[in-house]
Amino acid sequence: MIKAARVILLLSFTLTINASFAQPSECKTLLQDYVEKMGRFKKPPEQNIFKLSFNQEIHYKPRSKKENLVVNGDLRISKSKSFFQSNYMSLYRDEKNGIMVIPYARRIVIENGGKLDINKNGFNEMAAFQDSLIRFGEVTNCQKYIDKSVSYYKINLKPSENVQDQLHVTEIKFIYNIDKQVMDKVVIYYDQQSEMDFIAVTYLILDFNSKEKITESAYQMVYSDKNKLKNEFKGFEIINNRTDN
Repeated sequence: MIKAARVILLLSFTLTINASFAQPSECKTLLQDYVEKMGRFKKPPEQNIFKLSFNQEIHYKPRSKKENLVVNGDLRISKSKSFFQSNYMSLYRDEKNGIMVIPYARRIVIENGGKLDINKNGFNEMAAFQDSLIRFGEVTNCQKYIDKSVSYYKINLKPSENVQDQLHVTEIKFIYNIDKQVMDKVVIYYDQQSEMDFIAVTYLILDFNSKEKITESAYQMVYSDKNKLKNEFKGFEIINNRTDN
């Protein structure tokens, strides 16, 4: 905790000595262009994959009985496969199998696979929601700063009253990496009606054209070559919902 406080103090000092302000309209246009670019993602490249690695922190208000959560996630999507792994749950899908691994419940659920439809993964819906959120929101702060020789925009967005009422979101903070032209971090703050205090998502890797390959099948992520569960899944309950057994 002490170390984290020091980091915050150092970051605050860095912002103070290197910060400059830009017009809110400039940052709003930047956000809209970024969301529009994300919305153009329909399917991964023929040979390469889409790769996303992130860290998500969920913080609850002191009155809540829920514990804060930290989710470390990794998403890889190829032309025919979609693999998501995290410290809470993993999902593996290809044309033959759809497999969900729930470690805390010691359970594995197997369903039919199928042809990958990127639209069903929610990319289009998410992009449309983000576009609406930004279009009708108000940029209250647009700040450019340099940290460790990297240029960033810090953008604070106040959502529309409709979003505030429905989702209890009071503010969204964006940290945009100007040099890489990617979003590094998004923090969502909630009002007093919500038991959540804030959610912070840090994007570690966001690559629409990664040369990494997905060589394993969904089945091979859970089972060994001898059709036995891998050691880390021994003793897990298997729920087989396949309809083509």
